[in-house]
Amino acid sequence: GLESVPFARESSLRRVLEQARAAGLWILGTSEHAQTSVHDVPHDRSWLVVLGNEERGLRWLTEEQCDVVCSIPRPADANSKAVDSLNVAVSAGIVLAALRR
Repeated sequence: GLESVPFARESSLRRVLEQARAAGLWILGTSEHAQTSVHDVPHDRSWLVVLGNEERGLRWLTEEQCDVVCSIPRPADANSKAVDSLNVAVSAGIVLAALRR
């Protein structure tokens, strides 16, 4: 993938988010503490998705730059052995799939 997927390494996430917003993108962050479910995020706009560190999540300064912060709901099954924090790749897949439905 490294040879075929374009990517960039930026020194300032804040500047990237400002440029994305100026280009018409909405900023969607993720947090296990968010009140909005990823399933309730509006589908009528283009999103730039920001995922946090697997241990500490998003920095609060980054979270403040987000238009919406959502959570990935745990299964409703009381017997489920769901974890509070998911691997960032798994989280990305869930969020992107939810935005495509």
